[in-house]
Amino acid sequence: ETAQSEVLSFTTMEASVPSDTIPADTTSTPQELFDITGNGLVTASSEKVRWGQTAVKAVDGIIDGYPGDYTKEWVSDEMPVGVWIRLSFPQPVFIGKIVGYDRPNLKDHIRAFRLHFSDGSHVEYGEMNNDGTSSIFEFEPRQTNWIELEVTAAAGENVGLAEFRVWGYIALGKQPGTESKILPQTFCISSNFPNPFNAMTQFEVHIPEPGWLQMAIFNIKGETVQEITNDLVAPGVQRFQWDGESDTAGVVSSGMYFLNATFHGQSGILQRYTDKLMYLK
Repeated sequence: ETAQSEVLSFTTMEASVPSDTIPADTTSTPQELFDITGNGLVTASSEKVRWGQTAVKAVDGIIDGYPGDYTKEWVSDEMPVGVWIRLSFPQPVFIGKIVGYDRPNLKDHIRAFRLHFSDGSHVEYGEMNNDGTSSIFEFEPRQTNWIELEVTAAAGENVGLAEFRVWGYIALGKQPGTESKILPQTFCISSNFPNPFNAMTQFEVHIPEPGWLQMAIFNIKGETVQEITNDLVAPGVQRFQWDGESDTAGVVSSGMYFLNATFHGQSGILQRYTDKLMYLK
């Protein structure tokens, strides 16, 4: 019998006391934390793609899994101890709480885990509830670019999470290149301007959700001329430019070039874009 997926909600419970290896950076931390899961990009050491049990299912806002809807949970595809799931952010954040929902089945159980942060520090915790209900773990807020949950003890061979929520605060400051606070609905890139050009041309990238953006300039032979970006990006409209130079040979010769872009969004969607650029000396 299939259980009905429940709407994301939280139940307060007493958290374990973490043991810090490095003192937390509490400079300018906020007093109130918010669910910032949707601002990050999730990755994992492995996932069961064939069953639809991918990492993105741990942050989709739906708390369910086998024996209910097994496609609504993340399940690792390797031996349980050492597996990890990570949430990366395009700009620094303060994090002070996580909420974990273990897989609902009683056989596979996270009995201990370690939270890693980008500054090299980590905190240790014991088991999560073994019935798919919320387990809340709080710690002194710290600034980081990502948070990673590593399983250090487990029962069963198919550990994972029905849901993984991260609570914190976006650090102050604007990400370089962000031009608008209005979030685009779809991914697209404006035609470069000016075109043709002989000094510098620029283009705006409309980013609807956190994701990984790769952009590069290619010549007519298909050879990479210059990498524009290959990084995690925040939602919004961001501006990039190309000055007619290559990564290795300085200023390029006059002619036709191509802008190739690939965007892999948090939701799992993969989009590609190509445009022509004419460079004149």
